[in-house]
Amino acid sequence: MGATKTFKDITPTLWKCIKETSMKEHGTVFSPPEAATGTATTIVKTLGLTFTVVLSFNYDSKKERVTYIIHERPSLVVSEKDIWDGIQRTIDKCGQGKG
Repeated sequence: MGATKTFKDITPTLWKCIKETSMKEHGTVFSPPEAATGTATTIVKTLGLTFTVVLSFNYDSKKERVTYIIHERPSLVVSEKDIWDGIQRTIDKCGQGKG
């Protein structure tokens, strides 16, 4: 299993914003789109090359938390920290009503 991280205080409204913002700003595809559990896939393009980042997610609306697991990432291009920091930035942006 890959690296895992849980983000807390994720209300249903915030979760919706996180998914919409991730899709709009990073092209992340959540599959299935309306599910609480699934995969989030992002294509990263750099230096003329294309890489894929694949996470699974599990959103628990009752406990207001989402847990991500990294399944695939180009380790020389995207660090684990980059992924967690990117998710946190999106959460912060949505939490400030700017999503």
